[in-house]
Amino acid sequence: MNCTRMVPTESARGMIVLLAAAAYALAPLAVPGYPSENEPQAHTRSLIEAAGRGDAQAQYELASSYEVGIRVGKDYTEALKWYRQAADQNEVHAQVALGRMLEYGLGIKQSYVEAAAW
Repeated sequence: MNCTRMVPTESARGMIVLLAAAAYALAPLAVPGYPSENEPQAHTRSLIEAAGRGDAQAQYELASSYEVGIRVGKDYTEALKWYRQAADQNEVHAQVALGRMLEYGLGIKQSYVEAAAW
Protein backbone atom coordinates (compact mmCIF):
# COMPACT_ATOMS: atom_id res chain seq x y z
CA MET A 1 0.00 0.00 0.00
CA ASN A 2 1.42 3.35 -1.01
CA CYS A 3 0.84 5.85 1.83
CA THR A 4 2.01 9.28 0.84
CA ARG A 5 1.50 12.38 2.94
CA MET A 6 -1.35 14.52 1.66
CA VAL A 7 -0.38 18.16 1.39
CA PRO A 8 -3.37 20.49 1.57
CA THR A 9 -4.05 22.83 -1.30
CA GLU A 10 -4.76 26.52 -0.77
CA SER A 11 -8.49 25.81 -1.07
CA ALA A 12 -8.21 23.12 1.60
CA ARG A 13 -6.35 25.53 3.90
CA GLY A 14 -9.05 28.11 3.28
CA MET A 15 -11.72 25.56 4.14
CA ILE A 16 -9.92 24.67 7.37
CA VAL A 17 -9.81 28.32 8.42
CA LEU A 18 -13.46 28.78 7.41
CA LEU A 19 -14.52 25.75 9.44
CA ALA A 20 -12.50 26.97 12.42
CA ALA A 21 -14.18 30.37 12.19
CA ALA A 22 -17.64 28.80 11.96
CA ALA A 23 -16.98 26.52 14.91
CA TYR A 24 -15.64 29.45 16.90
CA ALA A 25 -18.61 31.65 16.06
CA LEU A 26 -21.19 28.97 16.75
CA ALA A 27 -19.69 27.60 19.94
CA PRO A 28 -17.80 30.37 21.74
CA LEU A 29 -16.05 29.51 24.95
CA ALA A 30 -17.97 30.73 27.97
CA VAL A 31 -15.38 32.05 30.38
CA PRO A 32 -16.99 32.78 33.76
CA GLY A 33 -16.69 36.35 34.93
CA TYR A 34 -15.97 37.86 31.52
CA PRO A 35 -18.31 40.28 29.78
CA SER A 36 -20.64 38.61 27.33
CA GLU A 37 -19.94 38.47 23.62
CA ASN A 38 -22.74 41.00 23.22
CA GLU A 39 -20.18 43.53 24.49
CA PRO A 40 -17.31 42.78 22.07
CA GLN A 41 -14.88 45.53 23.09
CA ALA A 42 -15.24 44.79 26.80
CA HIS A 43 -15.02 41.05 26.13
CA THR A 44 -11.83 41.45 24.10
CA ARG A 45 -10.24 43.72 26.73
CA SER A 46 -11.08 41.17 29.43
CA LEU A 47 -9.61 38.34 27.35
CA ILE A 48 -6.39 40.24 26.78
CA GLU A 49 -6.09 41.04 30.49
CA ALA A 50 -6.87 37.46 31.56
CA ALA A 51 -4.51 36.01 28.94
CA GLY A 52 -1.78 38.35 30.16
CA ARG A 53 -2.33 37.07 33.71
CA GLY A 54 -1.77 33.50 32.47
CA ASP A 55 -5.36 32.22 32.15
CA ALA A 56 -4.93 29.32 29.70
CA GLN A 57 -8.56 29.30 28.58
CA ALA A 58 -8.45 33.04 27.86
CA GLN A 59 -5.16 32.57 26.00
CA TYR A 60 -6.76 29.88 23.85
CA GLU A 61 -9.83 32.00 23.07
CA LEU A 62 -7.69 35.04 22.29
CA ALA A 63 -5.45 32.95 20.02
CA SER A 64 -8.53 31.64 18.20
CA SER A 65 -9.72 35.21 17.72
CA TYR A 66 -6.39 36.22 16.21
CA GLU A 67 -6.23 33.14 13.99
CA VAL A 68 -9.56 33.79 12.28
CA GLY A 69 -9.87 37.56 12.80
CA ILE A 70 -12.90 37.65 15.09
CA ARG A 71 -13.09 40.81 17.25
CA VAL A 72 -9.41 41.50 16.46
CA GLY A 73 -7.42 41.72 13.26
CA LYS A 74 -6.26 38.41 11.77
CA ASP A 75 -2.71 37.89 13.01
CA TYR A 76 -1.08 34.45 12.87
CA THR A 77 1.94 35.65 14.88
CA GLU A 78 -0.28 36.66 17.81
CA ALA A 79 -2.34 33.48 17.44
CA LEU A 80 0.80 31.34 17.65
CA LYS A 81 2.06 33.28 20.67
CA TRP A 82 -1.15 32.76 22.66
CA TYR A 83 -1.68 29.16 21.50
CA ARG A 84 1.87 28.32 22.60
CA GLN A 85 1.39 29.93 26.03
CA ALA A 86 -1.87 28.05 26.57
CA ALA A 87 -0.42 24.80 25.17
CA ASP A 88 2.51 25.06 27.57
CA GLN A 89 -0.08 25.03 30.38
CA ASN A 90 -1.55 21.79 28.97
CA GLU A 91 -4.64 23.43 27.44
CA VAL A 92 -5.56 20.58 25.09
CA HIS A 93 -7.46 22.66 22.51
CA ALA A 94 -4.49 25.03 22.24
CA GLN A 95 -2.13 22.09 21.78
CA VAL A 96 -4.23 20.78 18.89
CA ALA A 97 -4.51 24.26 17.34
CA LEU A 98 -0.77 24.86 17.66
CA GLY A 99 -0.05 21.49 16.06
CA ARG A 100 -2.45 22.31 13.20
CA MET A 101 -0.82 25.69 12.56
CA LEU A 102 2.60 24.05 12.48
CA GLU A 103 1.36 21.23 10.24
CA TYR A 104 -0.06 23.63 7.65
CA GLY A 105 2.56 26.36 8.04
CA LEU A 106 0.09 29.04 9.10
CA GLY A 107 2.20 32.02 10.16
CA ILE A 108 5.22 29.83 10.81
CA LYS A 109 7.52 27.55 8.84
CA GLN A 110 5.74 24.26 8.20
CA SER A 111 7.08 21.48 10.41
CA TYR A 112 5.45 18.07 10.55
CA VAL A 113 7.93 17.00 13.22
CA GLU A 114 7.12 19.89 15.58
CA ALA A 115 3.40 19.58 14.78
CA ALA A 116 3.44 15.92 15.77
CA ALA A 117 4.99 16.86 19.11
CA TRP A 118 1.82 18.73 20.02
